[in-house]
Amino acid sequence: MRRPNRGCRHATVRTVKVFISWSGEAERRVAEALRSAITTVCAGRAQPFVSSQDIPKGERGVPFIDAQLASNDYGIVVLSAANHTKPWINYEGGAMASTLDNPVATVLLDLSLADFDGPLRPRQATKFTDRQDMRDLFIQIAAAADPGMPVSATEILFDSAWPTLQASWTPDSNAPHQPLRTSADMLAEVVDRVRNIEALQRRSSSSSARAREANRRSHFGFAGEAVLPDRIAFGISNTIDEITAAKVRLVSVGTAESGSIRVRLAGTADDQATYGPILQHRLRRLHPEALWHFSWELLLPEVDDLVEPADTDVPAEGQDEPELG
Repeated sequence: MRRPNRGCRHATVRTVKVFISWSGEAERRVAEALRSAITTVCAGRAQPFVSSQDIPKGERGVPFIDAQLASNDYGIVVLSAANHTKPWINYEGGAMASTLDNPVATVLLDLSLADFDGPLRPRQATKFTDRQDMRDLFIQIAAAADPGMPVSATEILFDSAWPTLQASWTPDSNAPHQPLRTSADMLAEVVDRVRNIEALQRRSSSSSARAREANRRSHFGFAGEAVLPDRIAFGISNTIDEITAAKVRLVSVGTAESGSIRVRLAGTADDQATYGPILQHRLRRLHPEALWHFSWELLLPEVDDLVEPADTDVPAEGQDEPELG
């Protein structure tokens, strides 16, 4: 009788979740072709999600999509001249772009990088019509799914899937094309970006001083609490400024005798609801091994924040809901 090899260890294979965002019928066909190609090229070790195919019958669409967005490891956003300003693309793409450290790739069908703006623009784009560019994208996804998979194997599988993938894109002649950006728009963006860089540099300088002060206050504010190294306190303060655009203030930060990190923040109730979860997630990633404790000093909102906006985004009666993608 053959005995089992007790010394053999089976490595746990991790399935990478890939969220593919789309809007529009022509773009849906590309998204579904990407789904099929990723499954083939990654040899079943990637789990792509496309809403047109992967929402179970009877499920509520938007909550199910939100759950997938929250758990994805890799994002792909299919962009075209017709859909790049659509609300649903901005919703899903913005959610993925703000999530932190997971890669998000934009696949440009008939756009150049200069033709669109928004939270996805800083991400590295892939030109759909460029075979080598698309191959590189698939190599990255396959490496995330299985680091041990040879690049040559990925290239062979991609080359077999490429003709079907390439044929999936046929622009919808009936789809209204959004106007592309003008030179004046791009110049205005350059000026805006320069101003943002200057503002960020000013905030960075003041953030360092605030971090040292918050660190000092924490030493006297809590019994048995020790001061953190300035570089760690600065990292915490800088992360808060980056995520909240300095709307949330770091009041104090320090370590307790137990080794836990205690962070006290100041902001409005809206700030706490908007930024609280993402701040906790990002800050915990700075030191995953530590226990973190967060508390808030709630501030009253500014007077201007209490003014009700004149226009709302609620669709008028009879107006279609945004298309799910």
